[in-house]
Amino acid sequence: LSENGCVKKSQVFSGNQGEVKTLKIILTGLGAEKKSLIVMDAGIASKENLEWLREEGYHYLVCSRQKVPIDTTLNYETVKTNPDQTTIKIASVKKKDEIILHCKSDRKAYSDKQIKTRTDQLLIDQLQQLRDGLSKPRCMKRYDKVMERIGRIKEKYSSAAKEYIITVTPTDNIATEIIWERKPKKEPNMNGFYHLRTSDMSLSAIEIWNTYRMLNQVEDSFRYMKSHLGMRPIFHQRTDRAETHLFISVLAYRIWNLLSFR
Repeated sequence: LSENGCVKKSQVFSGNQGEVKTLKIILTGLGAEKKSLIVMDAGIASKENLEWLREEGYHYLVCSRQKVPIDTTLNYETVKTNPDQTTIKIASVKKKDEIILHCKSDRKAYSDKQIKTRTDQLLIDQLQQLRDGLSKPRCMKRYDKVMERIGRIKEKYSSAAKEYIITVTPTDNIATEIIWERKPKKEPNMNGFYHLRTSDMSLSAIEIWNTYRMLNQVEDSFRYMKSHLGMRPIFHQRTDRAETHLFISVLAYRIWNLLSFR
């Protein structure tokens, strides 16, 4: 799709294939010109794909998959103020061959906090249930089994578990107490932060942010195709019928898109 959501070309790929592996095929099929700016979300922006884009002479603009240190000392400028007075602020940092755009969204910060609070509560509820069982008959008490259960809880709620120290006190291979406490914070609050990366050194901070926002229009287009235009689910068993189903959905979207811009 173009930045306006207009269909440029469609192709059906084999099932059980990650989108990371389709980038080279897509750009080759579209005949993308060298030095074009390729805007992608984090799902397809693997290290291998970014290296390949550089080697082939393309520029990229992506949401970083790598962890970028939070820098609150940068000179952030407000690029958007929402009706509820929440804001989005940005600050750019030039590296050797990339520009890193630090972005902070108040709405994303609230969303991140809500998700984190819920995950924390689910972790604590599971630990509390396990601890309560230590004093009840016919509940798990063996130390090795308790440790195994805690391991599964930590795996399930890994984002919350990494912020807690969980201690189990054993007596004769029987767990007698389970204690958890939050680790002291060593890093600044990361809620609401995300980072964009581009290899096009000519772009300003506001140009980077505005260009990446075009991706929202494209994502909305895919969302519309999957919901209102019935692209999914597909119940056909034969390949030709499934491909026809997809073709009709894309064609219907193309017609709707043309009408919406007239």
